[in-house]
Amino acid sequence: MPENTAHSQDLVLDGFVIPAGAGQQPPGLLFDLTAVGNWLEPFRRKSPHTHRAYQRIAAYWLYFLEQTHGYHADLLLRAGPIDAHDFLRALTHEPLDAERSRNSAVLASGSGQFALARLAPAPFWQDHGPRALPNHFGVASNPFARAKSPRSVAQAIASLSSLYKFNNTKRSAQDQALLDFNPFSDLGRFIVKQDAKTDRVFEPNAYLRMLSATDRLLAQAETQTQQQRAIRLRWITVALFNLWMRISELSSLRMSDIRQRGGVWFASVHGKGRKVRAIEITPAVMQELMAYREALGLPALPQRQETDIPAVVSLRRSANHYPSMTPRALFGEVKDLGTAAADWLLESHPNPADLEVQSLAERLRQVSPHWFRHSGASEAINGHFPIADAAERLGHKDPAITVRMYYHGDAKRRVGALQALEQARQED
Repeated sequence: MPENTAHSQDLVLDGFVIPAGAGQQPPGLLFDLTAVGNWLEPFRRKSPHTHRAYQRIAAYWLYFLEQTHGYHADLLLRAGPIDAHDFLRALTHEPLDAERSRNSAVLASGSGQFALARLAPAPFWQDHGPRALPNHFGVASNPFARAKSPRSVAQAIASLSSLYKFNNTKRSAQDQALLDFNPFSDLGRFIVKQDAKTDRVFEPNAYLRMLSATDRLLAQAETQTQQQRAIRLRWITVALFNLWMRISELSSLRMSDIRQRGGVWFASVHGKGRKVRAIEITPAVMQELMAYREALGLPALPQRQETDIPAVVSLRRSANHYPSMTPRALFGEVKDLGTAAADWLLESHPNPADLEVQSLAERLRQVSPHWFRHSGASEAINGHFPIADAAERLGHKDPAITVRMYYHGDAKRRVGALQALEQARQED
């Protein structure tokens, strides 16, 4: 067994590893697991996706603390503001204003309340190797190997802040709060603010480039597996952009969830909070699904009894077994496709002075699955698709969220309107 995984006698619980024998020790030895478990529990059934995301970032934080302080059962108690600042630096790969941030952290630490001993003079997180160091929290891949996006960093810090806030609260009059401080409370001013509306949107031309890339992959395929992957990549691209689904929703979608009612095809999607919504499927998208199904050796149209066949099938399948792709695997496929599309774009337009091509190639490299949801919905809304219908299709309870996150005014149209006003003034 690899050295960075737990011994066989250890107990793995929701991604966290309780060392063997811990159950025979005083309850205090499970302090971190208790605090994290209490925080996660409300999301277990209400929102499995949020539960997984919070669980993952908590494991990263505990992994960071273990590598910094050594393994203890109460790492959350030992963490201080300096740890939080260093964690932020590990996520971003960018140095903070070192003097300002460290002074702020030292002041927040008060009179030496927090143990700040380090195991090594060089921060472990500056090593960007792919494998995690040995740890007790089920972390196999180095979470700091690649810099996180500003949005991911902000979400991580907000999540961990909520972990401490949750455990700052007494559950009852008889209980004591598990944690009476929050090392992340001062970090907000050190996080780069991004415009939520422009961060994850690409133009329709980028979508067409990615479709062309799947066609090129298919044309170059030399094996059946490569052919199947290219056909699947095209379906993933079409589904994400046109159905506005989250990556977790596409991963969990089954063929039996796609049904026809009143002459219209729908996908019944289980979204956040286990809410179910129906997403209309156009004939063009159904044609793409039918092509994908036929490549799998299935009937062209989905069947009600196909409850064990996912809408996106892993390549590791057998004749009667159809495993689904995990969200992480889908993410990797989309990133690979964006990179391939960018490479081929630059290959066909080698002029480095063509700034428009260079910009499009950079956007293609940045693309992640959630960009498809934002971009497809934004294109429709800017094309006068009704906001109320868009909110329902996206799974938003409040249409104001849809307007704030997905409406992007057409700059060229605005400039044209302003120019028309200027011309009218001159004529007057």
